[in-house]
Amino acid sequence: MSRPNAAAYKCTPCRLIAPTGTKKVNGVDVKLWPAEAEETTLPIIFANVKSYGGTERVQNDLLVIEDTIVVTTWYRPDITADCRIRVLPGGVLYEIINAPENWEMRNQDAVFKARRVRGGG
Repeated sequence: MSRPNAAAYKCTPCRLIAPTGTKKVNGVDVKLWPAEAEETTLPIIFANVKSYGGTERVQNDLLVIEDTIVVTTWYRPDITADCRIRVLPGGVLYEIINAPENWEMRNQDAVFKARRVRGGG
């Protein structure tokens, strides 16, 4: 039985933000998010958040560094790939990139990667 190394230090508070619905804009489904004032009623999860300096990729012959984080937290079935998290010490908003990994299928730890939301988001 093993656990992720990062599971030992889950001390960063993050707010879990789930979409409230969708609407069609020019034929494309767009997620609706709660207003920042409503976020205070949403659940807080404690996690280990690591940035590793972002993710590098080449796009149109330019080196682009995407602001990404790896999050290790307690497993919750309501953490899904269409959610966002707000890391509370800085208030930075991230969208979850991949489906959270249920570590060893034990419903104890979840590990996922998230990308920073910038702009009008």
